[in-house]
Amino acid sequence: MAQIAVIVPVYKVEPYLRRCVDSILKQTFTDFELILVDDGSPDNCGAICDEYAQKDSRVHVIHQANGGLSAARNAGIEYCLSKSESQYISFIDSDDCVSFLYLEKLYKAAVDNQADISICGHTSFSAQELPDYSQTNFSGSLLLDKAQGCQMLYECKTNHAYFVVAYCKLYKAELFRSIRFPVGRIHEDQFTTYKLFYTANRIVGIGECLYGYFLNENGIMRSPFSIKRFDDLFALDEAISFFRRHGEDGIGLAAQRRKEVLWAQYSMQARKAGIYSKVPNRYKLPVYRVDRILTREWGHDRAEYFISQFSPTYVRIMAYLRKMKQIVRTLKK
Repeated sequence: MAQIAVIVPVYKVEPYLRRCVDSILKQTFTDFELILVDDGSPDNCGAICDEYAQKDSRVHVIHQANGGLSAARNAGIEYCLSKSESQYISFIDSDDCVSFLYLEKLYKAAVDNQADISICGHTSFSAQELPDYSQTNFSGSLLLDKAQGCQMLYECKTNHAYFVVAYCKLYKAELFRSIRFPVGRIHEDQFTTYKLFYTANRIVGIGECLYGYFLNENGIMRSPFSIKRFDDLFALDEAISFFRRHGEDGIGLAAQRRKEVLWAQYSMQARKAGIYSKVPNRYKLPVYRVDRILTREWGHDRAEYFISQFSPTYVRIMAYLRKMKQIVRTLKK
């Protein structure tokens, strides 16, 4: 019986897939099974997956019609819960790679701290590089209960991705008994992680960097701004309602403030991309409200600089009005 099921959704990553799989198979912790989910990839990824399965009995392959990242992860979860006895699950994206200590360190942290979720740091790298695991996006260790973990999801600004992403984590498999990723959405982690955190009894974070995140130029988050990015706000609205229903008003307020900042940013980006007319009415935001939100959260100078990149006319008008008010105050004296 394998202790850990590693789930890797695979789609159009032929140049990177071997790098990813090789990094997993070289783990110092060997008591795992690798579930490769070929999500209808049109290239040779399916054949590469089958090749690895023939070479290593720990590798299992699922071939399915393309359904997107969430559908692929969900297929791996279903396999794990129905056909496997693995006690833990970890997700690794198929263009990323991990340190050879990735599973060993996460497993030890979870067991030693009796935690349902363990988290490690991650580092970014490009096509011309290999990940430098000495460069972490997070330092120090954390031991949190579920409420503290959820609060960190929305209050932690510089290390937000450390908490919200599905990768760079090890989860107790039982957390997924009633939780799945939303099919057809982007920002799928934003819809899911808070539920997992709230279901967990304890969350441990280790300050070591063990996960390499590949900066794929063809990835969704590096593509031109689209209306799909507003899925992020929809996910935050769901989270706010969830926490309020559970009497966690403080967490709900933190999620609301994070939503407002993204709401302001996305409103300006949608204008620049020429798709503001397609934004759902409840997510349309006048520039003066963008100004108020970002000034409250960032301060005047940073907010003005951001807005100037999208609406320089608004910034000039506001500067003119401030000047007029200053003149009027001077004349009154």
